[in-house]
Amino acid sequence: MPLEGYRSPTKQERCPNRSLLLLVDNDAVAPANGNKFTAPLNWDWASLVNPANFTIQRANNATFTTGLSSFTAAGAVRSLTQNVSSNTTYYYRIRANDTIGGSSAWVNALPFPIRTIIP
Repeated sequence: MPLEGYRSPTKQERCPNRSLLLLVDNDAVAPANGNKFTAPLNWDWASLVNPANFTIQRANNATFTTGLSSFTAAGAVRSLTQNVSSNTTYYYRIRANDTIGGSSAWVNALPFPIRTIIP
């Protein structure tokens, strides 16, 4: 029997956006080899409880409909390095996911977008 006045939380309430912040260090985007670059991604989750995981998306346009790639990082992870191509514009966003299907809202990376330039 459920507790009086208790209701099941909605998906948004189970995994709300708790000051989720994704930073791409645009100054550290550097050539790895040839025309390939690496882009360090760092994020912060301002909660004592880690989510199950994070979903990070990268695209070539702000609506995330062109060149879309998705990556999953474990809930305790706070950084990732991506290989990116030179002379390209990338848009990143992130969301936190819980174990029962809830997700936070998407949060765009800062800066938004990043641009790699041929040195």
